[in-house]
Amino acid sequence: MKRNGKLFVALHALVHLDRHGGRAMTSEAVAACLSTHPVVVRRTLGELRQGGILQATRGHGGGWSLAKPADAISLRDVCAALGESLVDPLQVDPEHPSCAVVGSLTDSLGGVLVEIQALLDERLGRITLADLSADVTERAGVAGYRLPEVTNHGL
Repeated sequence: MKRNGKLFVALHALVHLDRHGGRAMTSEAVAACLSTHPVVVRRTLGELRQGGILQATRGHGGGWSLAKPADAISLRDVCAALGESLVDPLQVDPEHPSCAVVGSLTDSLGGVLVEIQALLDERLGRITLADLSADVTERAGVAGYRLPEVTNHGL
């Protein structure tokens, strides 16, 4: 499994947007929550908008908001919108494309990786943004940490 920075940025942003109660958040406000640059946020959230997960409004009071309820957004939906996978596809060694060992590994492991991806997709389809948000709230409460109120003001 690979750690995917874009996916983690997207999920982190989505949890904050969900916690914002349907009100739009600016890229700057989301970036402040993630301790990153607004350009990184705009790039990633733009892909989620194209995937039907977010909507963007311009002008005063505008920004990013969920396009549908959090319980209707699965982690599989987020991965698909970003064109991302948590499983690295097997790459043929370009230096030795006709090597018998490379061919055997590709054939043997390629099918396993396809099966792993199918299982992962099925499981990710059962985890929603609402599940993540609830878990974050619970974990923060157990740790005695008060989640900050997210606003678009003061940025």
